[in-house]
Amino acid sequence: MSKATFRNLLIANWVLTLAAYAANWLDAASMPAGVRDAVNAANAAGMPFGVGLYYLLTYLYFFLFLTSTVGLFAFKNFARRLYLIYFALGYALGLVPSLWVIGRPYYFVGGLLSLSSTMILTLIFFSPVRGFFGGTRAEELY
Repeated sequence: MSKATFRNLLIANWVLTLAAYAANWLDAASMPAGVRDAVNAANAAGMPFGVGLYYLLTYLYFFLFLTSTVGLFAFKNFARRLYLIYFALGYALGLVPSLWVIGRPYYFVGGLLSLSSTMILTLIFFSPVRGFFGGTRAEELY
């Protein structure tokens, strides 16, 4: 795999992330008010910490996503560890809300986003792409 192909995968991941946020907003906007209130109340009651802290962690998670993927785009070695932290934290944050209501748009786009994120994680640790991060292939195909 060349650097250009890996960068194209990162760009596709960014586009899928934006599409997932848009689909999540679309799901929330199309949900009936009574269902939305019940889901919010159930999540607030079931969280081990406050909703405000959850939103703060979510914003920090998004910042970690941006930092790690921009670092991966520039083939910086620190970005591999940041991306691993981003990946693990994503699963941990996904387990916090006690109730999720997901519509078809987010289900489809979120599945593609998870697939591309897993592919990136696999490539940066278990394929020859890892050589681009400060290894012998770091100067190749720039």
